[in-house]
Amino acid sequence: MDVLGWAAKRVAKSLRGVKLKGRGLERIKKLESMKIKLYDRMISRKLQGIYKNFPNVDSLPTYVRAMLDARVGISRLKRSLGKIRAILNVLASIRDSALYEIWRARSREEVIRARKRYVARVSDVLEDIREDMEVVERGRRGLKIPVDPEKPTVVIAGFPNAGKSTLLKALTGSEPEIAPYPFTTKRILLGHYTYKHRPIQVVDTPGILDRPVDKMKREEKEALASIKYLAHVVVFLLDPFQDRASQHHLLSSLKAMLPKPFIVALGKADLLEAPEEAARAWGALPISPLTGYNIETLREKINKEVEGIKWW
Repeated sequence: MDVLGWAAKRVAKSLRGVKLKGRGLERIKKLESMKIKLYDRMISRKLQGIYKNFPNVDSLPTYVRAMLDARVGISRLKRSLGKIRAILNVLASIRDSALYEIWRARSREEVIRARKRYVARVSDVLEDIREDMEVVERGRRGLKIPVDPEKPTVVIAGFPNAGKSTLLKALTGSEPEIAPYPFTTKRILLGHYTYKHRPIQVVDTPGILDRPVDKMKREEKEALASIKYLAHVVVFLLDPFQDRASQHHLLSSLKAMLPKPFIVALGKADLLEAPEEAARAWGALPISPLTGYNIETLREKINKEVEGIKWW
């Protein structure tokens, strides 16, 4: 966010057509002082808006806090908000110092130098908090979670390229909505189907690999947080063409970590010579989202688990 560049355009626009009384040095002092005051007012309001408009992190719902923590880190976010707020006093001091220099100036050149020093010092200050503003902006975008936590939510999880988005389409019977997902470098796929006159929300998360949480990439941690805090039922999709042991180990780890219903399915059954035999070996329901094989059976299993939700 180029706050200084934004402010410069606003200052130039505000000064169009302005006529000041006085001549010579007196007039240039008035003009440059006005510029500095406008810069200060606009930049201060912009920074105030950044931290004032951000909701109280501690009062956010648990799942939103978890997503923010995965995205930017709650502690890091709070530090950045505090730093942006504290910098306002620094900017006020720079403003007052520049105005004093202009008041004491004895030539047009001294006035111009004072204003340029002011802009340079403000630029340095804003550069110092550039990363903090980016952290807050990522956090702000992260508040816009496309999933409705008030709806029963089914999350499809598994390794990358296991066929999760194809399964979502098969379960919902239509092209899934592609919703901007601020917690990942990808987009989330979101779909719905109706069961007993109530919408069931189906979400496809980014793939997770079998490795310790501290070794996961950011998008994997974010997907893990979405499973933990948004899912009422998890459909874990196994890929028969990826390593069996690694996928089962990830499944076992998630089950131990997350006390919620898991339904395990073996995808790409249409590509297997003996899907039922493979399913016994993998310990999962064989399905084919492309042909519809066992999709209704999977949906029935999901519906049964959904009915077990206490607020259903």
